[in-house]
Amino acid sequence: MLDSAAIMQLIHRMTRVDRELSLEAVAELGGWSPYHLHRGFRAMVGETPKGYQRRLRLETALLPLATTDDPIHDIATRVGFQSHEGFVRAFRTVFGITPSAFRRRTRGRWTRDQTERMRSAGRCIGLHGPTRPLQRRIPMSLDVQVHEHNAVPVLFIRRRVAPADLSTTFAECLPRVFMHCQRNGLALAGPPFVRYVQVGRGLMTVECGMQLADPAPPEDNIEAGTLGGGPIAVATHMGPYETLDATHAAIERWCEANDRTPAGPPWEEYLTDPADHPDPADWQTKVAWPLKP
Repeated sequence: MLDSAAIMQLIHRMTRVDRELSLEAVAELGGWSPYHLHRGFRAMVGETPKGYQRRLRLETALLPLATTDDPIHDIATRVGFQSHEGFVRAFRTVFGITPSAFRRRTRGRWTRDQTERMRSAGRCIGLHGPTRPLQRRIPMSLDVQVHEHNAVPVLFIRRRVAPADLSTTFAECLPRVFMHCQRNGLALAGPPFVRYVQVGRGLMTVECGMQLADPAPPEDNIEAGTLGGGPIAVATHMGPYETLDATHAAIERWCEANDRTPAGPPWEEYLTDPADHPDPADWQTKVAWPLKP
C-alpha cells in the first residue's frame, strides 16, 4: 500500500534533479506498480511524479539564473534538460516568463540565501498543514520563549473554511502565492506561514502566504500585509502537522500560567523541508502567539 510515509521517502529520492528517473524505475524502488505510484503521488502532492521532478529542475535553475552569468544552455543541462529549447519552453510554462527575462528581473535583487530559500520552499510547498483531524494531546513540557518580532511584509490568500478542509486549502493557496512570488522575482524573507485569523466551532478564517524581503503590492485575490510587530510567545513544534493543535494549546496554557495576554491571531511557520526530512517525526514548525506588552 502506498502510504504518506512511502511517498515522503520517494520525494526525498526525487530531489536529485540530475538523475533521470522513469515512472517505472521510481515505482520499482518502492515495490509499487506504476499505476498506484502515479495515483497515490498525485493525490498527496497535487502533481504527477514527472511534473514534480520537472518543477524541481526549474526551481534549481533559479539560483544560477539570479546570481551568476552562466550561459542559460549550460544551466539547462546541469538541471537535467536535454535541450535549451525544452528548458525555455518548460520555464515559460511554469513561471510565465523566459529564463532571460527572469534573470533581468532578479539581477541584483536576490541574494544566494534568498534564492536557496525560494528553492527549498518550493520542493514541498503543497504538503504543509494537517492531513488528518487535529489531535489535542498537550505535550508534557514545551520550551516557550518571548521574542520581539519585527514586522515582516507578506503576501497571502485569505480563506474561510471548515477544519476538515485545512489541508486542501493550504495545498491550494500556498503554491499559488509561492508561484506569484517566483513569477515576479520577489525575494523571500522566511518560510511559508499560515495565520489563524478567526477560529470558530464551525468555520475558520486562515491566511496562507509567504514572507518577503521587501513589500509587494496585492494582485487579484492575493493580499498584502505584515506578519508580527511586537512581542510574541514562540515554541518549536516537533513532529507531524497533525499534532500542531497540541502545541497551540500548550502555548495558551503557558500564557495563562505566566499572566500574559494574547494580542492577535497566532501563526505557524513551516521550518522543515519534508523533501530533506521524509520522516514526519523530524519536522519542525514554529508556532507564534502575539502578546500584549
